Amino acid sequence: MKHIILSCLATLVFTNIQAQELQTSVYGYMKLDIAYDNHLSSHGNFIMYVQPQSQQGNAHTLSFTARQTRLGLKLTRDTTKGIIEIDFYGGGTENKNSIALRKAYVDIPLGPTTLRAGQAIDLIAPLNPTSTNYTVGYGAGNIGYRRPQLAIFINQRPYSFALGITRSLGSDLNNDAIEDGDASGVPTIQTRTGLQFSKFAIGASAHYGLLNAPGATQEEYATWSINVDGKFDLSSQIALFGEAYTGVNTAAYYGAIANHDCVNELKSRGGWINLTYDPNGPLAFSLGGGLDDLCEEEQSYLSNLPDIRSQNAFQFGLITYAISSNTTFGFEISHWQTEYRNPSPNNTHTAHDLRLQWSVQSSF
Repeated sequence: MKHIILSCLATLVFTNIQAQELQTSVYGYMKLDIAYDNHLSSHGNFIMYVQPQSQQGNAHTLSFTARQTRLGLKLTRDTTKGIIEIDFYGGGTENKNSIALRKAYVDIPLGPTTLRAGQAIDLIAPLNPTSTNYTVGYGAGNIGYRRPQLAIFINQRPYSFALGITRSLGSDLNNDAIEDGDASGVPTIQTRTGLQFSKFAIGASAHYGLLNAPGATQEEYATWSINVDGKFDLSSQIALFGEAYTGVNTAAYYGAIANHDCVNELKSRGGWINLTYDPNGPLAFSLGGGLDDLCEEEQSYLSNLPDIRSQNAFQFGLITYAISSNTTFGFEISHWQTEYRNPSPNNTHTAHDLRLQWSVQSSF
């Protein structure tokens, strides 16, 4: 009998150890991007807008980079899950890249809800266009990014709800070396609610935060946005999806064409749309475009500063070809048009860029 009891206890302990055992899996991809621009883009390796354009002519550029190469680690212990993910857009020279922490968070199930703690993507505006450009339409109608947060999620299909507080990243308008979001002493609130069915999904989201610039004309100012998103499966091979937003001081979310915030409220609006066709073969296609627009160009903040980006639009077409189960070649052609208010002498009001981008991506 004693042996039976000891055997049962050993089995229970071993089973518990197995249940608590840490499980890990690695994921990611290697990616090479080659991009040709017939005018200076915002960042070279990727594009968010076109740099001011001289009346004397354009500057053609060619860039090679592997910075978008991504490495992730998934961790699971019992029902708790975590993710750590990096790429190499953290700075440094082109052949000595610095690591950028993309994600580092844990998901903890609490009854019908999930608690998320760490750095993760924003709750607002969760979709992205299918583009080989690293910043997927940021500054041109697509808003949202990543930041430290504490959030809860409820997913009872077809209904979903998320609510969280995030660090109030933003500008430093008074140049005191303290971000205005930190100086406010309060977090930013984000929320999203959605409905998902077999053929379509829709959602609405918003964020609101206060920032503070001691010593400025108006010390306290706000950042907020209201967003809608939707995805429609037109067939098993064709999908149509996109987002739209309106907001104030959205630079930290890559709205307002990445113009700096201002205490007088820099209002902007924008959106993007994307049509994809994947016939379940080696070839796949993606077409889309976006627009970001400043709503009040007449305000004094804009009239006193040179080369303010007032409108930004892009259109793109992407074709990908899978040469194996994990390796894909991509070619994207895009046209970007950025309008400037108060252009510097010898610069035009509108800058154009035709961008050709090739990529080789191998996932693992």
